[in-house]
Parts: sequence; C-alpha cells; structure tokens
Amino acid sequence: MANPMIQMAQAVLQKGMNQMPNGNAPWAAAAINAIMTGDEKTGQQIANNLCQSMGMTPQQAMSDVRSHLKLPF
Repeated sequence: MANPMIQMAQAVLQKGMNQMPNGNAPWAAAAINAIMTGDEKTGQQIANNLCQSMGMTPQQAMSDVRSHLKLPF
C-alpha cells in the first residue's frame, strides 16, 4: 500500500502542476519528479537538504507545515 502522504502530494501536484513556480528553484523539478514517481529515497534526501539549508530539523519542518496548513495529523 502506498504512503498516504505521497498519495496526497501526488494528487495536489497532479492538479496544480502548471501553476507551480519552479523556475527559480533548481531542486523543484527533482522534488516534483521524486513525488510523482514515488521515489521516497530521493524525496527524503531533498527534504533533508532543504531542512539543513534552513537550519531546522525535519521534525520542525513537519510541525511548521502541519500548523500552517492546519492538518489534523
């Protein structure tokens, strides 16, 4: 069974792919490709690199996203 977080991300990207501004972020195309193909290893590596560059832990990033998007989980 696929990871529900990946399924949600794939659905969001499928609907809004043309509206996403990714020209200024060199990692964006790789991140979108990792999500759309279900490549969890590459996605995790990109996420870890982003967290490290922003000086936060993955747990802090997830907490911020949950809070910002008002996610119940």
